[in-house]
Amino acid sequence: MPSLFDLVQFEDGGDPRRRQALAQGLEQLVNSPTGGTLAQEFGDLGLGARLAFGRIEGTRAVIIDGRPGFHGPRGYTTWHHDHPLVILNDHYLTIDPIIRERELPATLGHELLGHGLWYHRAQAKKLLDVFHLHELNEVNARLVGWTIEMELHDGLGDREAWHFLRDREGYLAEMKLRHPYYALTYNADEMKDALASLIARIPKARARLAEQIENLKRHRSWYRVIDHFIMVHYMDHNSFTALQGYMKDTDGVIFSEIEQARLALNAMIKAAQTLHGEADRQSARYLARKAQHTLFADLQKGVDLHSTRLEEQVEAQREKAKKGKLNLDSAMTRHWEGQVTFEQLVSLYENDHDHFNVQKSA
Repeated sequence: MPSLFDLVQFEDGGDPRRRQALAQGLEQLVNSPTGGTLAQEFGDLGLGARLAFGRIEGTRAVIIDGRPGFHGPRGYTTWHHDHPLVILNDHYLTIDPIIRERELPATLGHELLGHGLWYHRAQAKKLLDVFHLHELNEVNARLVGWTIEMELHDGLGDREAWHFLRDREGYLAEMKLRHPYYALTYNADEMKDALASLIARIPKARARLAEQIENLKRHRSWYRVIDHFIMVHYMDHNSFTALQGYMKDTDGVIFSEIEQARLALNAMIKAAQTLHGEADRQSARYLARKAQHTLFADLQKGVDLHSTRLEEQVEAQREKAKKGKLNLDSAMTRHWEGQVTFEQLVSLYENDHDHFNVQKSA
């Protein structure tokens, strides 16, 4: 049987840096137990694929604890003729190599083996259109990526993974309010009546958008607090350098969240209007009928398997943490050494509450 490397084509434009990043990411991917198993399934199907780096809208360069990183979509996968086409965020080429080494194999796993492998199966059953709208498509891909990251690095850097593990239902419901693509996805119950699901979701999306707008206002109010301690209490302005950089990056992230939430809301409204405008409810009935296909039951089994594997890995990590102190990232330690953290700023604010209470009442 051909290996994954035999089946995947790198579209690097002749740039050796792109080719090297793709090759290294793929090599790390297949070295994880989950990545290796799924790569074998990919190879058994003889399925080809193309990988490339590309510009993805909604991406912002940020500093993550002293290292250049980015916030935004890490990649996406489409079905192109008879194979998956994976586009990875080209910010991976300019971020800190340590972050790239940690994230890229998991992102490749998410896109190629989470989405791409199942796109092939859905296409074979002529269900690709419904598969794109099914919640399990994304759930499976995320679990594949998180499990691969956990296996390779004995830890999860993606905060969303911890949110998912803590509150799966809440996480998936919130995801549909945050992004325009996920805004039009449905779980098995929602597929039974897509229009009713959208109508119920729209008020929650409006509330989420309003909440994020208020969140940005609250965030920006802390700039005045920083200025106060520098100008009134004569604290060294250099001790706020890391915090000010963090605040600026977070400002951009929240602003992006607002933009995405607004697009999500508009997408829901437009889709609901389209479904409502169909006198025979043909599209909604089509989704409800096709969602009963055994493909989705098989996908649910895969999701359950990856979920169990991830939970086992997390529990194993907790046991290791009990036996020894975890090492702090040296770059993170250096970045915040001698700097005021946000938690310390909150403490300073609370200890000087009389000043700020006077300001509020003025």
